[in-house]
Parts: sequence; structure tokens; C-alpha cells
Amino acid sequence: MSNLIKVDRASELHVTPFEAEEYPCDSHPSCGRTGTGKVILPAGDRGASGREDLSEQSLQDRVAAAEKEGYEKGFEQGHKDGLHLARKRLEDTIGKMIRLCEELAGLKAQIYREAERELLSLAMLAARKVLQAEVKADPDTVLRTLRACLEQLGDQSRVRVVLNPQDLEVVQAHLPRLTERSGVDRYEVVQDPAIQRGGCILETGFGRINGSLADQLLRIEKELEREFETIHGGCGAAAEPVCDDS
Repeated sequence: MSNLIKVDRASELHVTPFEAEEYPCDSHPSCGRTGTGKVILPAGDRGASGREDLSEQSLQDRVAAAEKEGYEKGFEQGHKDGLHLARKRLEDTIGKMIRLCEELAGLKAQIYREAERELLSLAMLAARKVLQAEVKADPDTVLRTLRACLEQLGDQSRVRVVLNPQDLEVVQAHLPRLTERSGVDRYEVVQDPAIQRGGCILETGFGRINGSLADQLLRIEKELEREFETIHGGCGAAAEPVCDDS
């Protein structure tokens, strides 16, 4: 019998069409479609998605590591910059302190020099006051001054003695003995109120010897001033002489 279906019998065949939805995927265990209509790939088909998950995790790890490295580098750089800035500020402060100390040292030396000159002037003024008090308390002061001046004479032939009127009485009582001891042949006594008590001036043919207290103090002051200039190398103004003949 022939297996071919003849054309006239084709009308006898009845074929009912169907769609895939008529056969739920849940009825077959091998189907990957869920009840919601989503297709779940078998485990063997999910390899690409797993690799994507791993790649994403690796990328996140790299980003986190880069962030950490950047933070550490930034912290280290900030620490270095902070130390550099602090060191510079400290150096500037130390420099200012050194300059201030140098200025203070110079000012201190200047104050000392000025104070020393002031002390010199005060000391000379005090010496004058002390001598004046001593002359008043000891009238024989003029005799000691006169004796020292007579010892410096180069010409004893004729001497003129100039002194304060208040010292005249004391000198006249001792002058003969003093002139004789000094080898003076002739002498003359002259009163001068301008001569401070306790002092005298001797005049000869060769010059004069100033034995006034003011002149003696002035010589002492000049000697101290020269010593002062030697010590300080001529720095500062010279001290003004203090005159007080009262």
C-alpha cells in the first residue's frame, strides 16, 4: 500500500492549531520560565553574568584601594606641608627673637655708657660737695694745698700767693715756715674772693701753679674721662664738667 496520501483524502485530515501559552512552562521541569513570564537561564548559561558580577566587585575594590591610596598620599603630603610651614614660621620667630636680643644688647650697652657718664658727673659733683664740707670743717685744708703747690715751684726767688680772704688768717700764721722749708726768698699774699676756700694759686716769674680745688677736680675729671674713652673706644659724647663753686 502506498504511503502517499492522496489529494482527495487530505480533506479528511483535521489539524487543530495551538500556541505555546497553552502549555505552561511550569509543567516541564526543564523549562526556565517562571510563573511571571521571566526566563531563568540554567546554571550553565549564567557564566557571563557571574563574570560581570566579579568584574564589578573587582572594580569596586580597585576604586576603594585607589581612594585609600589617594587619602594616604594626601595625608602624608599635607603632613609634610604642615611641618614645612611650621618650621618656616618657627625659623622666622627665632630670627625675630635673635634680632630683638641683639637690639636689646646694643641698647643695654648704650644705657650702660650713658649711665656711666651720668655716674661720673654725679661722682664729681659729690666730690665737690664733700670737699666744700671738708674745707668748712677743716680750715687747715688750704695749708695742705699750699704745701703741695710750693713743692712744685721752679723759681723760688719771688712768689705771689693768691687765696680766698677767709683762708688768709690761717695761711699768714704758717706761711713763713712753709716758704722757708721750700727755699722761697720772698713772697707776697694777695686776697681774691674768686678763689674757692681751701685752694690757692702761686705765681712766679716763670708761670703759675693753679692749686684751686675747682682746677684740681677738673683735672681729675679729665683723667677719668680719658680713661672712660679708652675703655669704650671713644663711643658717646663727653660728659659735661660740673662746676659748683658755691
